[in-house]
This record gives sequence, structure tokens and C-alpha cells, in this order.
Amino acid sequence: HHHHHLSGLKLLQEIRASRPNHHLMLADFDSFHRTNTTNVSRWMNGVSQSSKEKKDETLAAYGAPIVAGWDTNGSDLDYETYLVPQGAADILFPVDFETYAAFVMSLTPSSKARIFKSEDFLRSYGGEELMSTETRNGYNPLLEDFTNTSFLTTF
Repeated sequence: HHHHHLSGLKLLQEIRASRPNHHLMLADFDSFHRTNTTNVSRWMNGVSQSSKEKKDETLAAYGAPIVAGWDTNGSDLDYETYLVPQGAADILFPVDFETYAAFVMSLTPSSKARIFKSEDFLRSYGGEELMSTETRNGYNPLLEDFTNTSFLTTF
């Protein structure tokens, strides 16, 4: 996860070096809500210990990724370990927007790094177009789905 932050800092440094007058708008997942987790000892090449017994492989840490795959019926399945065969799952890390905002402010002190939850960002900047994303019964997936996403802006 530390490497994840360093690569983010390097990206911001490169943007600043090549485009000193840039503005940023980043959007991504800020957290993940685990759904139906499964023990993946069956994937472990005959290792009989379950992932719960292997504490160092458990994904219960700050900023831990979600390891999302599919069961044999094609239903979503979250694994409790990242040790799954290559291609068996997507490994997704949440973005620590507070850390990225601190990076932005340290690299470009004059910039105003602001963090919005997605719903707040869309309500602030979506204008009248936001109403056109409502379904007939009033449900708005842009506002009501993906509550675990945020925006970071510098404008």
C-alpha cells in the first residue's frame, strides 16, 4: 500500500513538472464494502490451512484491497486473501483521497485541493443534466449508487 502512495505522488510530481498550470479532477473508489466473502483454501494448491488462519494474508487492514472474483455460477464473490490464481479475481485498492489532497497541497501550495463525495460533487456541478439521469420512478443511479466514491478537484 505504501508503494501505491509513492506511485501516486510520482504521478502528481510528473503532472506538475510537465504542466505547471494544471488543474486536477480525480474520481475513484474511496472504500470497498465487502459482500459475500469466501475462504480460498481450495485455490491454495493443496495447502489445507484456511485464509483465516493465515493472518498475514487477511485483507482486514487500513486501505486493504478488495479481491473480487466470481463463483462457478458467475455470481460476485469477494475473497479474503490476495493469493488467488492470476486472472481469478480483480484486486482493487481504495484511494486515500486525504493523502492525495496532502500531496497536491505540498507540491502546489497555491492550489485548493477539495474532496467531495460523488453525490455532493454531482449535485454541485451536474446542473440540469443531472435530472436526465433519473429513471422513471425517480431513482438516480449517479446519486444513489457508488456511495463509496469521491472526487478530488483543484479548481
